Amino acid sequence: MVKIDPKKQLEKILPRERASAQYKFLKEVYAQSGENVDPMDVVDHNMYRRGGLQQSRTKREFTEWGKKIAVERGIPSYNREVGIPLGQRWLTSGRAPGTDTFITFDDVNFFNNTALQQCIDDIRRTVIVNLDVPHRTIQLRLGKEISPETMNLYMETLQHRLAGGAVIQEHMSEVHPGLTSDAYGKVFTGDDELADQFDRRYILNIDKAFHPQRAEMMKVGIGSKLCLALHEPTLRIRNMDGGAVVRSAAQSTTMAFVATYRLTGESVLSDIAFSTRHAQQIRMGENLWANRARSPNEIGGMPFGYLADTCSAEADIPPIPIMETMSSGDWDLMEGPMNAMMEGFQMYVEICENIWLGQFMAGGIGFPSAGLGLLGGFQSIFDVGTLKDFEGMSMMTGMMTGHDRMPAKWDAIRPFIHMLVHMVMDMLDKYPTMMEFLWGGAHRIYPIGSVGSFGAFLTGDSLIGLQGVHYCIGVLAKEGWLRTGWSGQEVQHHAGPPYSCSLRAEEGGVPELRGLNYPIVSYTAVGSSQSTNCTYAAMLGRGSAWTTSPLIKVAFADCDLAFDFGHPIHEFVKGAAREFEPAGERDLIRPSK
Repeated sequence: MVKIDPKKQLEKILPRERASAQYKFLKEVYAQSGENVDPMDVVDHNMYRRGGLQQSRTKREFTEWGKKIAVERGIPSYNREVGIPLGQRWLTSGRAPGTDTFITFDDVNFFNNTALQQCIDDIRRTVIVNLDVPHRTIQLRLGKEISPETMNLYMETLQHRLAGGAVIQEHMSEVHPGLTSDAYGKVFTGDDELADQFDRRYILNIDKAFHPQRAEMMKVGIGSKLCLALHEPTLRIRNMDGGAVVRSAAQSTTMAFVATYRLTGESVLSDIAFSTRHAQQIRMGENLWANRARSPNEIGGMPFGYLADTCSAEADIPPIPIMETMSSGDWDLMEGPMNAMMEGFQMYVEICENIWLGQFMAGGIGFPSAGLGLLGGFQSIFDVGTLKDFEGMSMMTGMMTGHDRMPAKWDAIRPFIHMLVHMVMDMLDKYPTMMEFLWGGAHRIYPIGSVGSFGAFLTGDSLIGLQGVHYCIGVLAKEGWLRTGWSGQEVQHHAGPPYSCSLRAEEGGVPELRGLNYPIVSYTAVGSSQSTNCTYAAMLGRGSAWTTSPLIKVAFADCDLAFDFGHPIHEFVKGAAREFEPAGERDLIRPSK
């Protein structure tokens, strides 16, 4: 019988642990608050000694503003002396990946972060219209010629109308263009000869927006269709809703055609109105079910595949299937897809958990904190170096050498999901400070559920990934820890695998065509963003150029949008640092000060 000396074993293990990404991350996070903490320490030596609210810059600022408002208004406002006392423990802050910026939970609250607001505004204010149908209507119905001159005049007229300018009639009330400077439209097509007919100012150049291989795939997918990406002013969506955007976009496209081609006559106008307002118009989302009472073009009505296509973090990397990269043994090539996946995951957790569930559904408290925990903790857990050193990954790459993709079968992916989940759970058990950083059940369960998304990443199949998410949370985490998050959070994940085979369209369909609006997901913390994660990860894994629609992918890769969908984390950090300049501000019509 071999005797093992625990002290000697510990001496071997500790140097390796101190070199890990998680150890370094936690050491840095706690050090920035002035504390010398060992990430593996099981005792909090500074409990009750942190100065309460004084340790948080945002809480100090909020307290001062609360006092100021109470004095000016005569009615109490924000006051941290009531409710739950804060500050006896460490008030978490974290370093955003790839930056030196430390941010707090308050910095990623939807109301405090202009980048978060602009992200959802840019999605909701967008409509895509096919221009082939109205052009064909004008040719056949009226016998008018379509030429480069008329098409460019149409685009110029459209920019005027989107800015709030009137066409056709005189003496119409117009909008100050300074308030709508973010409103514009661009055309795009897979036909280079057709694109050359337009003034380059009106073209969304696919070749410039994507890696050459991705650009070629996009062009093949779009073909010779001529599409128009319309972006209504942010001010409209701030004051109205997605339905107002859809109607305004329809009016703008119709009136620009009427003005450009001098159209008259009721029957002619009805034909052109139908072809621009309804024929092949792509909305970001459809109407939500009745008790949500939301119009089209709202986040809750978006398919997960559309939502996944809004992120273009992968635009600059070649579309190579991930198993081909992994079986080559070149882990440097993994950096691009992994970083893109992390960017997408962060964006989806902000949209689905912070904005949709946190604001639209739950009333605006609690969920925003998930954003910060994931900004740092999630990326440190799934660091490429961590996965490279993980024995299970090396075993998997050895098994898959020579194969283009892992079979999209549950039996093939299940062993690796087991290994990765146990790695993450072991990491959380190993580092008490990580448990403190990811202080809530939902925070801790998110990286565990995301292991299921890796199933989509490895197989290229989003449904396998979504089943993996439910399995990780409802089975492995529940059995390992006997609980997951608050309120029996694993319940909906127990229901997950069975409903994947449901006959009800919104539950049994492929994940790309599901959305935040169906019952199981509409109240599921973690599950909603994981569905989008799986669709995006599957696209990266199989080496595709888009998830569901090349039109959505191209429309949101536009560098002229107010929010940069290619680098969402960078934008969120700018918002946290109060450096992000949003659109839709009303300074021009406010009283001068």
